[in-house]
Amino acid sequence: MGVKFISFSNDNWQKELNSTFKGIIYLTDYHTLKKNAKENLIKIIEDKNCILTSLEKEELFPYKKIEFNKSDLVVLNNNIMTINDYVKLMVLSFQSKYPDTELSKKLGISRKSLWEKRKKLGIEKKK
Repeated sequence: MGVKFISFSNDNWQKELNSTFKGIIYLTDYHTLKKNAKENLIKIIEDKNCILTSLEKEELFPYKKIEFNKSDLVVLNNNIMTINDYVKLMVLSFQSKYPDTELSKKLGISRKSLWEKRKKLGIEKKK
């Protein structure tokens, strides 16, 4: 079963979410959606397997919360991520937290390589 990463900060997230992908959909930046978009999202994902991430306060996030206490945990359910999936997860998770220079340094790649990875993996840069 594959994993598809979709960021709500990407303008075409609805188109990506409406695709016929049958794996797990990893949705990031829930906190950036407006209230009506959040309500519409419920209808769109009700029959899909999704992981939803948000920076909202716990009391504002209406879904079941799962915490990972082990900070070095990258493998879930014995499924190994591809390198590209891992890089995509890391970039989507941390691009709003770190400037490109620091993010690329943490990933062990150059800024140019980070730019090329974004282009290759379809990751829109956070503004």
